[in-house]
Amino acid sequence: NDCPDPIASPTESTVYCVTAYNGTCADTSCTTVTVDYDCGEVYVPTAFTPSSGDANSLECVMGGCIVNMHFKIYDRWGELVFESFDQNICWDGTHKRNGKMMSTGVYVYVLDATLANGETISQSGNVSLIR
Repeated sequence: NDCPDPIASPTESTVYCVTAYNGTCADTSCTTVTVDYDCGEVYVPTAFTPSSGDANSLECVMGGCIVNMHFKIYDRWGELVFESFDQNICWDGTHKRNGKMMSTGVYVYVLDATLANGETISQSGNVSLIR
């Protein structure tokens, strides 16, 4: 009786229950608040220009709701040149081992990710590094 209009903002689907007791009788009622995620599309841009200082200077995994991911980029010989487990860590065009700038060319990426709604993403493709 002291909270006539409760507000809930769960980040995941949740069951809320309330029990009322008038001194003699008790009753419980429950309701489920379902949270639907609109994660949008997960994608990797097909080209970037490292060290350009503009919006395309990093190669990042784009999309919302990514809970965990494994993003790998390989050169044309199949050598792993970049790897990230964090969507906020993007490729700047350097080699992961020695930090040297990679040459202009086409690189292959592999992305495995899990979204907040439980959906799994597995995709691969090409990324052009342009100087």
